Amino acid sequence: MKEIKRDAYLNEIIRKKNNGLVKVITGIRRCGKSYLLFTMYFNYLIQNGVDKNHIILFSFDNDEDIDKLDIYYPEEPTRIYDRTKKNYTINAKKFRAYIREITNEHDMFYIFLDEVQLLDNFVGTLNGFIRHVNFDTYVTGSNSRMLSKDVITEFRGRGDPIRIHPLSFKEFFDAVNKEFDEAYNEYSFYGGMPYIVHLLTEQDKSNYLKLLFEEVYKKDIVDRYSIVDANSFDSLVKILASSIGSYTNPSKLERTYKSNSISYSHNTIKKHIEYLMDSFLIDEVTKYDVKGKRYIGTSLKYYFKDIGLRNALLNFRQQEPTHIMENIIYNELRYRGYKVDVGV
Repeated sequence: MKEIKRDAYLNEIIRKKNNGLVKVITGIRRCGKSYLLFTMYFNYLIQNGVDKNHIILFSFDNDEDIDKLDIYYPEEPTRIYDRTKKNYTINAKKFRAYIREITNEHDMFYIFLDEVQLLDNFVGTLNGFIRHVNFDTYVTGSNSRMLSKDVITEFRGRGDPIRIHPLSFKEFFDAVNKEFDEAYNEYSFYGGMPYIVHLLTEQDKSNYLKLLFEEVYKKDIVDRYSIVDANSFDSLVKILASSIGSYTNPSKLERTYKSNSISYSHNTIKKHIEYLMDSFLIDEVTKYDVKGKRYIGTSLKYYFKDIGLRNALLNFRQQEPTHIMENIIYNELRYRGYKVDVGV
């Protein structure tokens, strides 16, 4: 399987090596965060003389890794059930004991943690790692509420966020080895989730994207936030998918539902949109009045982080080249680090 080059992100991580901060790598699920860290950056460290035994790899959604913690404080559970959130987190006390046993105070250690939001009180544990001058810590996660806001409020300047996106068109183009027009047409249809590049048939690609949304994103959000009316939530996502490039807002969406005799309040719609944003599925962009030099908060546009997922939601039927291109251009600007408003 051909490795997709993600040099911009790899170079960013390399620049931040040993900077005394926790490198927090966030982004939509399956966009390549773990591969970037656990394979590309791992190989870079090995090639530059780091002892393999000094690179600690741990995934909090991997049972084999979690089982390693059972021997520590055996009287305590390794998995802690949160009745409020209705999910399990990993016992941080056991994890810290594991780290103490496999490290020392003299040598340099590189600690890679995947899906760290599943660790109980992960912010406290990571703040403790910062105090070890011989620890260089890197973490990944797929939920902005669990990570990005904590970088700002909890780490107090000791967290260094790195945002990973699905493949840019250039990354996709370099990987597929096709003519420009053919590559763009494929990208605008199936998007830039890295695994898409390795699938050969149209059916495999469309099935992968549909399954990815249903089993990974939708199920994850519905379960995580205990959404009762999954059908309304599902229809909301499809409405947002069909209206990329058009102005809307929660109040306008509420009126749309009301006209169809469906009760779905704008407050609930707003909350559900926030869930989609927190999971990195969509971005909300505010309209800016250039002449009046002010934001118009009631006029919003929503863009999908990956255009292929958007198309899969609509069963690949609603193909609007200009709106799709607008979404792709928005993603490209965000990939390049720009902040983006919309307006006239």
